[in-house]
Order: sequence, then structure tokens, then C-alpha cells
Amino acid sequence: MMRHGWLLPWLFGVANSQAPSRFLQGTVTSTLTTATTTSDPCILAQDECACAAGKVCGWSAFANGGGICQNRGRPTEIDCFLCNTQEKCATTNCPQLTDACDCAAAAGCAWDMGFGMCLVASVQTDCRACPTQAGCNLDPPVLLPNGFNPLNGGSYSGGADLQVVLQFNRPVSWCPGTVEDDDAIFWCSGSVNDQVIPRSKMSFLSTRLTIDMAWYLSFVALESSRTCGVAIGVGRLCDQDDFAFMGLIKGEYSFQLLDTVGPTLDFNVISGEIDLPLDGALELYWSEPIRLNSPTQSAQLIRLEVDDFGITRQMDNFAIPLQAPNVEIVSSYRLRIHLEGLLSPSKLYTVSLPSGAVTDSAGNPGSALPSGRIYIRTGAAVGGSTSVSTSSNAVGVVIVIVCVAVFCILAAGIGLVRLWRLHADAAVNFLNLNKQKGRTKAKSGQHLSPPTVETEKSVPSFGAVNAAAKAAEESAYRAAAAAAERLRTSEDEASGTKPATSAGAGGTWAQRPGSKGPGAGSAGAGNAGNAGNTKPSPKVHPERDGFNAGRARRSNPNAEGAGAGGKADGAKATSAPPPDSNLPPEVKAVEKKLHDLMDAPIATRRKLFKELLVEFHPDKNSSSHAKEVFQYVNNARSWFLVES
Repeated sequence: MMRHGWLLPWLFGVANSQAPSRFLQGTVTSTLTTATTTSDPCILAQDECACAAGKVCGWSAFANGGGICQNRGRPTEIDCFLCNTQEKCATTNCPQLTDACDCAAAAGCAWDMGFGMCLVASVQTDCRACPTQAGCNLDPPVLLPNGFNPLNGGSYSGGADLQVVLQFNRPVSWCPGTVEDDDAIFWCSGSVNDQVIPRSKMSFLSTRLTIDMAWYLSFVALESSRTCGVAIGVGRLCDQDDFAFMGLIKGEYSFQLLDTVGPTLDFNVISGEIDLPLDGALELYWSEPIRLNSPTQSAQLIRLEVDDFGITRQMDNFAIPLQAPNVEIVSSYRLRIHLEGLLSPSKLYTVSLPSGAVTDSAGNPGSALPSGRIYIRTGAAVGGSTSVSTSSNAVGVVIVIVCVAVFCILAAGIGLVRLWRLHADAAVNFLNLNKQKGRTKAKSGQHLSPPTVETEKSVPSFGAVNAAAKAAEESAYRAAAAAAERLRTSEDEASGTKPATSAGAGGTWAQRPGSKGPGAGSAGAGNAGNAGNTKPSPKVHPERDGFNAGRARRSNPNAEGAGAGGKADGAKATSAPPPDSNLPPEVKAVEKKLHDLMDAPIATRRKLFKELLVEFHPDKNSSSHAKEVFQYVNNARSWFLVES
């Protein structure tokens, strides 16, 4: 017992000395194992495709957008709708790819050149469709660096006759199997749509492609400089080995298409006649911004005069140099011409401007302004608005005075009529009593008649304007009558005979109302033997019988034709002759007008008679029948101007 008594304490000592060591070793091992464990791949994924790369991750979408990637602890698939770049999704996206090279890069897809679309296939895309894909070592045709006309980045100012020329490094033509489509387009900055170029406007000559754009630019107004260019699609042009041209994208080739249309006057803004004060200025509006061309050019201000016959004549001409301070450009579009010191009161002017007086920013000359296109009327004094207001007030005062005068005359007439009706019986008895007593001498056939009211009142004239118009009308009428006398005198001198003075002595068909046409004998005169020697009717002179012939015949209707029937012939002369069917159409039209107005008042007939004489005056009317119509109207005086 004593010999083994030391054993138990030793065993306990060994156990106590080893237990802490094993416990420490296990603790260290466990700590190292935890430190080397791989992190969760789903925690760092920010989108669907990054989540799909974790293999064991699933994407949980939020209702309001976005989502979170969570570890599912097992292999998980994410829908191709959420991430279409997954390997399993490659074959399902082929038809959505529209570029040949994008189709070639997608797994399980290939570009079909016949259909021109991306299809699901296990073969490689043809290198002609996408030369840049892996495995293709092709040499497609390319454009030469300086193979552009107009130059790339240059300009063109030839207008609509534009031809774009592209030069390749080898001959090219349309690729086999392609049909006409959007092969090439012509584009310009500022245009809403690009213009598709038809193949009929493109031609090949060895290495050159010529594109004719005249068919399009002839309908486009080049009113400002624009950047334009040509674009060509991929796979539309091929070389002799059917290697396709890689295309010319939009913006890769461009040039400046310069303005070729000059500025024009906007007559929608400028009226035909303008009222200006004496210190006013004329403004001309143009279709685009303008600038003055040369100070040596001048605008012309022309003063006009209109005579009594309506003929306009140029009186004075003023040259206005196109430089400051005479002219100025306002708001880029308006040319202001100062006329202060050149205008006179109450006058009519016109302005002319030469072609090229102004230009646009490209130097194109502006259109001309011919004289007579714009008229200027000036007021009576400086400040046109004051003159117009004063004139308007004066006219208003005259109208008020005339209305008051007419009202007073009508009221006085109506009062006289009523007074006569009230006292008519007393007046008659008074007259009968005086007759019985013999205080007054009876007058045969005379009766007291009620006062009458003048029903026709002429409209009062407004000063010198109507007086001048009447004078012009009377002057024209006298000139027409004088022309008639000269015409008959020349005919008498040519024939060598004196004019007949008798109403029955005959005359030409245009001179006698009863004639039946040229060369016909006088049926009512009784001088059949003198049918071939007819003479014009008596002369008409404004100072002798011409203007007083109608009055003389009305006061003594038996004076004419007294030798050929006396009173009966005089009555016949005052009635309208029957229509003549052998007259020319122009004379018949006037004859019908005269017959239709035979029942009109004498004032109306006189007015028409004067108007016809002036209208068909041989010196004013150049028509072939003007002389015949003039003679007919002048000879119709004897029956058309008889007062009924």
C-alpha cells in the first residue's frame, strides 16, 4: 500500500496536466476553420444578372420596382425575362437581334443573309454579313480618304444640280440577292425626315458611285445654309468577290449645302397704297435677314400726276443713296427708307428699288421693286393723322348741314301743301268773285294749281373735286363732238361735195337712223336716184348747232323736214327709228341700249349719250368699229335726246 501510494497522486497530476492542453488544441482548430469559410455570393449581387451568376441565388422582386438577391441553398434558375444574357437564354433572343454582328456574337444564333434576319442556328454567321467576327479574315471594300465630292467637311453652292460622288478602293456594285430597300439616304440638319435615295438615282462606274440629288433639291428652297450628307447601309454594296462594304453611317460624311435663293419682298405685309405723313419713312419687308449691298446703288422716289382723263405721268424723280442716314436695316428683315424732306403735301408717289440692292447672308442678290408696285399718298401737312382727322371732321360738318337743309325744304313743302288743301275752296271762291266783278282780266286756260314739292334734289358737290370732275366730263364731251365735226369735214373734203342740209338728203347707214346698212338707198327721203351719192349728216359743232340742236328741235319740231312733209315729218323725227338688222354687232349693241332707255328721264339719257361719245371717241378707242359706233351715237341725238 505504501509502495503504490504515490501512483494515484501522479496519475491525477498527469491527467490535470494534459486536460488543458487537449482543450486548447480543439479550440484553436475550431477558430481556424471558421476563418477560412467562403462568403455568401448572393449578398453582393445588385441586379438580376449578377444574382443569376451565384448559381444558388434567387431574385425576389419588390412590388414598387427593384428587388433583392437571396441565397436559396440549392441551384436556382432566374427567368430569361429578368436576365436574357444567361447562356440558356441565347437561342430564345435571336429574332430580336437586328445587327448581323450582334447576331454572330450571340450563342446559338446566326445571321441569315437571304432573309436578312437573325435566326436560331448552330452554324457560324457568314463573314460577308459580319467581317469583324472571330474567324473571319476578309478584306471588304472601303472608301478612299479623299474619295468624296463634295469634300467631307466642305461646302457646295451649285444649287439644285447636286451630284454626290463616292470613290472606293475597288469596283463595287449591288450585293447579289439584295432587293431595293433603304440602301442609302440623304439627310440635312433641320429636316424632320431623311430622304430615301432610289436606286434609279445611283449609278456605278468602276470604283465610283454617283448619287444624283437634283430630283429632290429642285423642290426644296435653299434659303439658308444647312449641313447635309449621305449614309449607306451595311451589306448593300459588294466588290467582285462579294465582300460587302461595311456601310457609311449617318454623320460620318457631311458637307455644307449653301443658300442659293436671294431674299424677296413680302407683299403680304406691304399694301399696294400707303398713307404717309410728310416726315414719314417707307419700310420694306423681306423673306429673310438682309444686308445692304453697295452704297453706290440708289432707290428712286417718283412723283406722279393724274390728269382729267385718268392718265398717269411721272413728274419728278429723286435718287436716294442706299446708305446711312438715308436707309437703315431694322430687325434684320426690314429696310427702312427715310423720305423726310422729299415729300410734298397731297401728292402721289411711287418707289422703285434695283435688283441686288440688298443681299442675304450668303451674298445672294435680293429681288427688285419695280415702280408702280407700291404707291404713297401724302397728307396735307406734317403728321398724316392730324390731316386725316381734320378732313373727316369737315366732311361730317358738310353732311350735317346738307341733311338739315334737305329736312327744312321738305318740311316747308309739306306745310305749303297742307295749307293749300285747307284753304283751296276759299281761294277758288275768291277768284270767281273777282272774275264776276271784272277786277282782274281772265286768263284763258290758267288755273290756280297747288304748289309742288321738288322731289329730285341733286346731291351737293364737295368743292373743287366735283367741279373738276364736271369740267373733265364736259371737256371730254366737247372733244368728242369736235372730233365728230372734224371727221365729217374730212369726209366732205375727200369726196369733194358739200354735206346735205336736208333731213331727207340721205346719208350713210351709221348717220341715218332709218338706213338699212351700207350702200342702201333712203326709203323715206324719196331720193332713190341719189342712193349712191349719200353724204354725211349735217356737221355738229359745240358752239353752233351741235349742243343746241336737240333744244331747237324740241321747241320747233316742224323745223326739220318742213320741206318733206311739214308737221308729219317733224313728229316722225322725234320718235326712235326701228331697229336695223344690218348693223354690225358693236353698233347693234349700242342701238339696243339707246332704244331700251327711250323711256328714261332726259337727264339719264343725256348722261348715257355723253358717256357713249367719250367711250367710242376715235382718238381714245382703237377698236375697228369705234368710228362707226361714234357716228351712230352722234346721229342718234335727233331722236334720243327729245324731251317727252
